[in-house]
Amino acid sequence: QRISIWGTHKQLGLGLWTVPLAGGEPLRSDISTDVEKRMREAGVILGRFVWSPSGSTLFFEGTARGVTNLWQITVDPKTLRWVAGPERLTTGPGIDSDVTVSADGKKLAFTTRREETRIWVLPFDPITAQVTGAGQPATPVGVEAWTGDLSRDGKKLAYIALRPGKEELWER
Repeated sequence: QRISIWGTHKQLGLGLWTVPLAGGEPLRSDISTDVEKRMREAGVILGRFVWSPSGSTLFFEGTARGVTNLWQITVDPKTLRWVAGPERLTTGPGIDSDVTVSADGKKLAFTTRREETRIWVLPFDPITAQVTGAGQPATPVGVEAWTGDLSRDGKKLAYIALRPGKEELWER
């Protein structure tokens, strides 16, 4: 019965704007002071969203402290005012996205992506410019590894290791 988009109005700024499909004026969702405060405290940045069939809940991808999970906000379906939340629904370390809700509103489905960045080492012939064998990972599982630099003899690898809350220089 309506379509909603994140958008910026020239005078009113960024907001969630909803327009009835039958036509009419767009309505900007008002956010209660409590919801605004809780969003600021959580440090959540809203992403892709979907409405519940009843129009009383807004499910969205939210990124807080570098992790993207699913969240919800309770909405007054008549005024579209955000009245409660945000509430985190998932807590995994992956990227939770592509949320969808069943027609009866009783089930959510979503995608969880887990990305891993590792440094691999390949034997290489610089004269023929050819890889001469199978590669193998040079950095451990579970540690994001970036900006590798091999020693001249190829026996040592220095790289940046990213772990939650830490950025370290590692050598192997």
